[in-house]
Amino acid sequence: MRLIHSAALALILALAAPGAALGDRVTVLDGPGLTHLRNDPFLTSTPEPPPPWDAISSSPASAKYSRVNLGPSIPIALAKLRDSSAISAAEYASRIASYNKALRSRDTLSGTRRQELQSVLNNTDFLASSGRLIASRLPAVFLTLDRNREWWTSGTLLHSGDRISFKGSPLIFQYYPGEGVQLQVLANFGRANGLWEGGFNDSLRELLDDLLPLAAKRGGGIAWEYYFHFGGGRPPWVSGMAQGTAIQALSRAAVRLSQPAYLEAAKQALPLFSVDAPTGVRVRIGDGVHYALYSFAPEYRVINGFLQALVGLHDMATIGQSKQALALFEIGDREARRELPNYNTGSWSMYDQVSESDLAYHELVTGFLTNLCTRTATPLYCSTATAFTRYEHQPPKLALITSHAKPGSAGRLYFRVSKVSRVSMTVQRGKKVFLSTSAKVSGGSHFYTWKAPAGRGTATVRMTATDLAGNRYSTTALLPIR
Repeated sequence: MRLIHSAALALILALAAPGAALGDRVTVLDGPGLTHLRNDPFLTSTPEPPPPWDAISSSPASAKYSRVNLGPSIPIALAKLRDSSAISAAEYASRIASYNKALRSRDTLSGTRRQELQSVLNNTDFLASSGRLIASRLPAVFLTLDRNREWWTSGTLLHSGDRISFKGSPLIFQYYPGEGVQLQVLANFGRANGLWEGGFNDSLRELLDDLLPLAAKRGGGIAWEYYFHFGGGRPPWVSGMAQGTAIQALSRAAVRLSQPAYLEAAKQALPLFSVDAPTGVRVRIGDGVHYALYSFAPEYRVINGFLQALVGLHDMATIGQSKQALALFEIGDREARRELPNYNTGSWSMYDQVSESDLAYHELVTGFLTNLCTRTATPLYCSTATAFTRYEHQPPKLALITSHAKPGSAGRLYFRVSKVSRVSMTVQRGKKVFLSTSAKVSGGSHFYTWKAPAGRGTATVRMTATDLAGNRYSTTALLPIR
């Protein structure tokens, strides 16, 4: 996947990164008890970006808001907005009606359906009780509440990561167990890029017109936020990757469709990159800036999300003739060129600071590098994209490190592999097999435990490494038993 529109269809958050072919299945709710599957050619079946490692280590479960017996915080927050003229009396009545419908529906449900609707009520209550239920968030928050009420009273049970939509609406939601169905910001704006690339102008306009009202005021501009708990992050949080993709899609569509409102929205979305996380996505490093994948985890550096944010800023600077976007791109570009070598192992790409990419994310980051190479002709982007492409076709390097074993003793057989692979090992002497095992391991040194045969002699060690792209390397070594 080397085109911006296909790569950007990933989710992230969900936020997201592929190796999969274009097209993802979406379950559409047509009416009570009526659903059908459709294949959307402008979505990719991509894995969810994993939660931040630093959030995992600090026990994200402790950040989970799990209030069940809702108090009056939501009605009180709405009344305050009405009384301060932040919302009209009509909007107040509409939001209260949605809230009460959700409560009544929850009381008719049981099991998973009740739990998922309750979790969305909890998230809404958390926003209200913490003073975060501001007027600009109401459209997205209550759309999420309404859609969850509709789905869990009328739709099918879902699997984690399932994407859904509703009859008459182009918006894509995604199922996060324990959080209900949530608007997938990155998937929606990535889909907009796909529609732009394919020339489906009417559908592009329809999607963007539905997305624009869902932006909230944040950090001196607007942002498309996520309203659920994820990886230790509490709602509302934002993603630099999703925001960059939004800016890209809006600036492209503004020119194609002669729609100034889209360009104005893209301009209003830029300040998020000028504000430090967790409000914005800026992470200052020396004289450069990294744009965070997750606003709540500024220390978690994911290279593919950073690069896509830069692509979006570059396109906005070029298409929208935005000096602000250009300045944001240049300071981020400086940091990206500093960081990029750390994500090249010489045999594969790194996803973050500690783990290699899976195949989907390796292809994704290669695509983003190719896009930056095409746009900027920066030698480092071009050479790294070429190297990452080459790695997809090179077999891993594999070698036995252990030089000998003690007769009859339990021990470890150390080996080294150049990149993430499944490594199988068989050890035998004569016709007797003393070890036969395999495991998926990262690049580097590892070991398998075994018990050496009694008596001196020589064992034969046969090893095979198969990388994520299916490239295979086999080797045989003689192991002295002495």
